[in-house]
Amino acid sequence: MIDRLIANLVRQDRGLLLLYVLLKEEFSLLSKSDPQGITAIEFSIHELMRQMAVEREDIRAMLGGQRLLEFCKTLPELKLPEIPGIAVQDKTPAQIIGELVGGIEGKEGACAKQSEQNSTLALALLDQNK
Repeated sequence: MIDRLIANLVRQDRGLLLLYVLLKEEFSLLSKSDPQGITAIEFSIHELMRQMAVEREDIRAMLGGQRLLEFCKTLPELKLPEIPGIAVQDKTPAQIIGELVGGIEGKEGACAKQSEQNSTLALALLDQNK
């Protein structure tokens, strides 16, 4: 279960990185007033958001309603196998999960900020076209 949980968090972390890239691209397309490009990227953003919601639901199901960081406190200090993209040497599962959660929270903040900038630009362009 710990392996599945960590793999899920890795997917969420990478998904947020991709979301940030897509949001930056959306901003660029908004700046260029490219409605077709914006529409295409919006579909990608919405699909990615849907997939990430499924990942979060999977974690909720795995934990049976228990909060993730509370669950980490109950984890034994196991030696984990290699995980692609994650430095696991001499780290406990709780430490790895904590690092992933910290990275996810940071990326969520960056995505929220970029999304707000996109929204502000979109509204300004809408007002300009009236």
